[in-house]
Amino acid sequence: LAAGALRAGEIASRFDVSAPAISQHLKVLRDANLVRVERDRQRRIYELNPEGLAELVDWVERLRGFWRRRHDRLDSAIQGVEGRRGKAVANASKGPAGQDSGKPYRRDRRDAGGTGSKTRNVRRPRHE
Repeated sequence: LAAGALRAGEIASRFDVSAPAISQHLKVLRDANLVRVERDRQRRIYELNPEGLAELVDWVERLRGFWRRRHDRLDSAIQGVEGRRGKAVANASKGPAGQDSGKPYRRDRRDAGGTGSKTRNVRRPRHE
């Protein structure tokens, strides 16, 4: 229809779909005000309706703006999470003195004080 008006039969011949199915689709397009139909004796001739298409374009543009804003907010949120995760990974790869060993730092089980040394913690005697 972009090239010009066509009879319903011509439209149907371009698709591998039954004529009743094409008729139903054309009715949907008519009801949506996207095509206009003229009767020529027994035939119906369909053409695009520029006013209806302009309304469709306006609607699509509003949706495009809505989704663009939503995607921008999602991108910002993802970047924030990735930034925090990147800092956490960078901090986890540093040893006890802040030196980057290239491997995540894991405290030795015996290192309850978090100093990074592997000396055992000695209990202090109780003063009673």
